[in-house]
Amino acid sequence: MLKANTAAWGPKPVQLRYQWNRNGSPISGATGESYKLSIADAGRRLTVTVTGSKTAYGTASRTSDPVKLKGAPTPPKRSPFIDVPTYHRFYQQIAWMHQTGLSTGTATAQGPVYGPKSAVTREAMAAFLYRLDALKTRKPPAKSPFIDVSVNQKFYRQIAWMAETGLSTGTRTATGSRYDPKAAVSREAMAAFLYRLEAPKGYSPPKTSPFSDVPTNHRFYREIAWMRSSGLSTGTPQPGGKPIYAPKDPVSREAMAAFLFRMETNG
Repeated sequence: MLKANTAAWGPKPVQLRYQWNRNGSPISGATGESYKLSIADAGRRLTVTVTGSKTAYGTASRTSDPVKLKGAPTPPKRSPFIDVPTYHRFYQQIAWMHQTGLSTGTATAQGPVYGPKSAVTREAMAAFLYRLDALKTRKPPAKSPFIDVSVNQKFYRQIAWMAETGLSTGTRTATGSRYDPKAAVSREAMAAFLYRLEAPKGYSPPKTSPFSDVPTNHRFYREIAWMRSSGLSTGTPQPGGKPIYAPKDPVSREAMAAFLFRMETNG
């Protein structure tokens, strides 16, 4: 059972309304001060939005920080994607992406495909993180924060949210910031996105790097070291030495599923 801690709203009296959310989407019927957990909440982020109203005053809403619940649903016996068999190394993680609504794949005449070996694009990364964490009632800005992403772009809402929340500032140019939505996400950029999303308080990276190819003066050393310390990535083992992280390599969609699965289901 979760209960909203509303603290003080004033001037009193203030009428409060509640809406509980799962991964940022309103949960039907969950409008009380308390919320009883269900099996559908395993491996999800739960928040509550409290709206205060008072005659002659403006209405205000505040949404809590997320509570992450451990666990994951049982993977289905039949794969949701025609290119990911149930014996696939990352079947549970990829099936979880579908179960939680983080990915529906790409529709084809034969059925949806996931493309596990394909690189994650920056627009797809925005979509994954938006579906995971964003409050879906949030309205996107009327003007795009990026010169290469129009307000009519398929993933405009998700990409604009990346800028609004500080997850991405894009690449600055003389004419404005670019997001490069079709570009592949590198493993170092992915680490930065996840680090900013989780915002670990007081995290101090180790003085010695856990990866042989990521020196302590690397631009994203803190973020990549956090990937190791949080258990999200162990890197690739090397004979007789430290593992490598391969920061410049693109992130595959199967690896992205694994990273997100570990981040969410381990609480």
